[in-house]
Amino acid sequence: MKDKNFFELLEKAESGEAEAQYMAGVGYYNGEGARKNYRKAAHCFTKAAEQGHGKAAEFLGMSCYREGKGVERDIKKAVYWLIKADEKDADYAWFDLEEIIKKPNAAEKFGLASDMPKIIEIVERRRKENEAFFAEHDRLKGEIY
Repeated sequence: MKDKNFFELLEKAESGEAEAQYMAGVGYYNGEGARKNYRKAAHCFTKAAEQGHGKAAEFLGMSCYREGKGVERDIKKAVYWLIKADEKDADYAWFDLEEIIKKPNAAEKFGLASDMPKIIEIVERRRKENEAFFAEHDRLKGEIY
């Protein structure tokens, strides 16, 4: 059963508002305001991502195409949307790209040979940007263990 606020959000999403489309996708994905429906979530994320919404592109790549939720699992499409997400400074797209290319023979297995230079550039740039965070994380991890 959809709640009233979600219904209002859907009206905005249907009128083409990218943020509302993204939020509707999150609602469907998590079952918040509506029944969980990965197919509808992927549809909403796609509509928003096609308008340049970075977090929608990130969710579409990471949670839909990479995991095969709401769409057929497709790592090549996941990479496409994660690269688009990174272009919009989405927080975790680079990390998911790194996880994908860590898989043995990822370039050959997923048809990513032409994407590898861009993926590597993104991962290296974002790692460097987050160097201080990782140093502190590793230091704290060492203190805990």
